Amino acid sequence: ATSTTATQRSRRVTEQAIDDRFNFANFMPPMLTQMRSQLQSSRAGLKIKSMTRVTKQRNAIQSALLEAARPLLPHEILLSAQQQVPNLNLATVYRNLNLLADEKAITLVHLPGQPTRFELTGHHHHHFHCNQCERVFDVHACTAEISKLAPKGFEVIDHDVILYGRCPDCLARSIAISESL
Repeated sequence: ATSTTATQRSRRVTEQAIDDRFNFANFMPPMLTQMRSQLQSSRAGLKIKSMTRVTKQRNAIQSALLEAARPLLPHEILLSAQQQVPNLNLATVYRNLNLLADEKAITLVHLPGQPTRFELTGHHHHHFHCNQCERVFDVHACTAEISKLAPKGFEVIDHDVILYGRCPDCLARSIAISESL
């Protein structure tokens, strides 16, 4: 047992001497860097392939956005898409929304003080936010005269118009309630 321990110690001392003499640490980083780069490249290739992969979940999410024809919150997308894929969950919706946004297939709609909504990428348009039900609708009208609203000497590069009020459903409910009183 004593000779085995002495042999193990001798082997460790010899390995340490070789490491010190050749300083393998100087050789490892470039090799590791190259291997890491190759791994990242192959992962990137896999990621690109997976982003273009069509799944029933992704189809259901895109169908939900198409059918709604208005910007939707993630939980609204989930409720609609679950009609096609009942076991769909919110994490899958977010994952697919991120992939679709990276591919420019959907657009993020940001309204002040509101959570981000999502819609299919399309033509330039504006939005109407219902203060009562909190839904957002597309406004397909846009005037070229809007750039004239800028102060003299300013150049308008882009614009976003948000109209606020009540949608037809909420307006009808309000009228019905007031008539019943």
